[in-house]
Amino acid sequence: MLIVEDEKPAADALLALVRRYEESRGMTFDVDVVGAAFELLDASRTYDICLLDIQLPGINGMEAAELLRSQHRVTSIIFVTDLAQYAVRGYEVDALGFLVKPATFAGLSMNLDRAMREVAQGTNRTLTVPTGDGFRSVPLSQVTHIEVRNHDLVYHTVDGEALRARGSLAQVERELPDAPMVRVSRYCLANMALITGVAGDEVTVAGGTALHITRGHKKEIELALARYLGGRR
Repeated sequence: MLIVEDEKPAADALLALVRRYEESRGMTFDVDVVGAAFELLDASRTYDICLLDIQLPGINGMEAAELLRSQHRVTSIIFVTDLAQYAVRGYEVDALGFLVKPATFAGLSMNLDRAMREVAQGTNRTLTVPTGDGFRSVPLSQVTHIEVRNHDLVYHTVDGEALRARGSLAQVERELPDAPMVRVSRYCLANMALITGVAGDEVTVAGGTALHITRGHKKEIELALARYLGGRR
């Protein structure tokens, strides 16, 4: 989690509410607190959740959110503001919610409960894919499947793009232990959020691509899909 708030008393109050939320839910967040919005755009680290003040020095919170989305990076953004007129623009950058200053525990809890559901379903995660000239941050929600081809990983997206990088499926599974990915074969992982059908020995993903299920994986896929779909209700 990242808290972006330039006024220390307000930042301390938000952090105290987050710690209270942790205690009430029996969980722990890795929290960074910064005073400038450009920290949100630091490519060296990504965040699952951001509590983002709008009135900030330099680049403001709304501008930072717009830049974040233009980079196709996925973070659950909860704006913290006393400026009601920003509500409409907030939806334009796919904000998860708003907290009106001074933030209350009830308001924070409602927004964080929603954010945690997104985290649990993997819908707000990004994959960092190395490229020849740097890296690409790709929303997991846009990745239909990942396959091994000629010792490389190929990330397939809903718009038909195929990004190639070095690595292994085992490494992907270690890095995203709670992501909605399931083994279709020894050489392929499918995104359960984008599976559109299972028939015979094939899984179909968004865009119409059919993935072959190898022996021993069909039962695993059925059980994983049942758990995943049950958890979304």
